Amino acid sequence: MALSAGVGQVRFYPAGGHEAALAGFVQRFLKRPSPSGDDWVEEIASAKHKLLVRSFLSDLKNAENKLNEIIPPGSRIDVYDHRSQQAGEEEKLSQQERRALEYLISNEFVGKWNFRATEFGEVVGEGGQVVFKAATIDAIKKALNNL
Repeated sequence: MALSAGVGQVRFYPAGGHEAALAGFVQRFLKRPSPSGDDWVEEIASAKHKLLVRSFLSDLKNAENKLNEIIPPGSRIDVYDHRSQQAGEEEKLSQQERRALEYLISNEFVGKWNFRATEFGEVVGEGGQVVFKAATIDAIKKALNNL
């Protein structure tokens, strides 16, 4: 068998019985697609732009590798970028919000609407309908203490 290589191609000239094996080798190893999936970069005409894109792709791959080393698999990261607010300002209750929550747990509010607390921590109305579910009053108190 004779093998002739042209520019960008391989031609086979059969001379024996191993053509199929050799063709399989060429298909498997010489014509396999790029493992990175960056074939689209080759379509860029400008050499400068192609170099810049390859540089960006390399930086991106390095950043992804660093993240994979630092962050455990399956983790979730939330990024809050509120540049217009001071740090910690959004977590604090305003005076109006604080007064509203304090009123909800006050004796004045409970008495005005004839509410009562049950043994399960619920607040119910006169007819027994649930106004605040269990642990709501405790949650409001925690919010007032921590915010």
